[in-house]
Amino acid sequence: MSSSHHEYNTFSDKEQLLPPDLSDVEVANADKKKSSKMVRNLSDFANVFKAFVGSGYTGMPYGFLKSGLLLGVLCIVIVAFITNHCCNMILACKRRVTTLLMEREKSTVETMNEVDYNKRVDEIEKNLSYGDIGHVAIGHVGTKLVNVFVLITQFGFCVLYFIFMGNITTTFFPMKYVTTWDGGNVSDQHQFELPVEQLSFVVRDLATNTTIHSISTTDYNMTTPSTLDTTIPVPHVPTVNSSTIDFWVRQSTAPFFGLLVLIPLPVLILTAFMRDLRHMGSVSILANMTLLSGFFIVVSYLATDIHADHMAAIYAAVGLANWKTFPVFFGQITGAFEGIGTVIPIESSMRENRHKFPPFLLVTLMLIAMILGSIGVLGCLVYGQHVNQIILKNLPPTSVLTIIVNALLFIGVLFTYPLQIFPVIEIVEEMLFLPGKIFGPSFAEMAFAEANNQTNTEEGKNLLSYVASTVNDNEDALKDDDNDEEEDNMVLPVAASIPQQVAAWKRNVLRAFLVVITAGLAIVFKDAFVYITAFTGAIGSAMLAYVLPCLFHLKLHKGTLSTRIIVKDIALMTFGIVGAVVSLTVVILELVDSFKVSPHNSDDPTYMN
Repeated sequence: MSSSHHEYNTFSDKEQLLPPDLSDVEVANADKKKSSKMVRNLSDFANVFKAFVGSGYTGMPYGFLKSGLLLGVLCIVIVAFITNHCCNMILACKRRVTTLLMEREKSTVETMNEVDYNKRVDEIEKNLSYGDIGHVAIGHVGTKLVNVFVLITQFGFCVLYFIFMGNITTTFFPMKYVTTWDGGNVSDQHQFELPVEQLSFVVRDLATNTTIHSISTTDYNMTTPSTLDTTIPVPHVPTVNSSTIDFWVRQSTAPFFGLLVLIPLPVLILTAFMRDLRHMGSVSILANMTLLSGFFIVVSYLATDIHADHMAAIYAAVGLANWKTFPVFFGQITGAFEGIGTVIPIESSMRENRHKFPPFLLVTLMLIAMILGSIGVLGCLVYGQHVNQIILKNLPPTSVLTIIVNALLFIGVLFTYPLQIFPVIEIVEEMLFLPGKIFGPSFAEMAFAEANNQTNTEEGKNLLSYVASTVNDNEDALKDDDNDEEEDNMVLPVAASIPQQVAAWKRNVLRAFLVVITAGLAIVFKDAFVYITAFTGAIGSAMLAYVLPCLFHLKLHKGTLSTRIIVKDIALMTFGIVGAVVSLTVVILELVDSFKVSPHNSDDPTYMN
């Protein structure tokens, strides 16, 4: 306390003692440095923020319907706090790995001056990845665990993006109204056999052809029909012998969902052919701007659509806590906060600003929590049990505001997809095309290439290093000596590129296939946006965000941690594992139930409960 107070006073004194006769050049330079520092801070904060922002907020109102209002808010706060802690923990692991690697280079380090030492530390930190930390912590298994869960998480997000784009595309098609004739007298209920977005009851006197009574389903606290035969309540009206009921159904004119998915498919396949995503930097900024713009528009619309007279009924229907379906929300919110995989490279890129990463991260997670919580609560209070899995489908389809926000979010998701599929492509290509793999060149072919001077490039040298390390690993596996296991973990795997011997068309076929698979799964699960989000969060995100950071922290700091820290890490691991298992179980059961519907329902482009 006293130290910081002294620093503050020193800073104030310096400001007060600045000479009043500074030249204009010096003042201009000082202003330029201040401006440059501000720009750098904003840029670094933007990089941290965009690692966590996404389109997941569009499913939050439905998530709150599953969790209950109070339980949903508490879950967001807890998950934000744990995410912040685990992100800082993985950065502590990174620093520990750097220290261990520098200790391994002790003989070289002793001859370094301070500048060279710091340069070497920066070089190591810049190139470290989540998988490298796992490798040093628990060996090859650590790298494989990280890759598997990254693969699941990113692949799941790509499926979600196709579901999102397909459903949003349906809103751009005009609606039509279909009339069905009951042919009977007024009754208290009617079995209606179509999935609908809006249903209007019109009671008419046939003798005079006049309307006696009319009412819409939006005036009722009803759940969108989720089965073939759904009982629709009809209000009591004055008895008229010649009266009957017309049912007016609003349906979309959009074609089959699979055709809608084909619209963005060619563009996304072409972007998947890119070998380097550095050209996507400006596109990434545009994507995040559109996603944020969409959020503010939706929230402003919801805030003006709250009606106090409906609030009590909706509040009672939604409830404070729905423990039975809460696990769906847990998986959903875990997926929405997933960004730990990008924390390491972002923090490394900040260089002299690294000390500001923790506060930037904390502010980011607070903002994300407010974004998710505000739209979740507002959407739930406005639409109650009518809320759709994608809140945008609740907005008036013909409204100019709705069209704008749908277009913005469609563009944002379209430009984000290539960034999400790229890690999937890298991991799968390494599984298939590296030397010794099923579709990769053999080690003999690589040796022949070396003999013919085909590997003089940096890429070739990395490949030869990879081959050598792989051969050595295979030889070591035949030995019965495990004394050097920890020493072997300190040797990071070489980041090898795909060999030139692998034809470009093979890689492009694989990339196109991966994109098509995500589109195909989106067609199958087109009505399960929130459930696929929860599924992805439960399997992949929970392991990456909660379990693995604690596991690596325990292994890397073994023997130096207090009992309190060990208990805390184990508790967080338990939280992640139990939460993931329970969430995954409930999500699977809900998905199975959602498929127990008529094929007629599954074909309707407007249907999504």
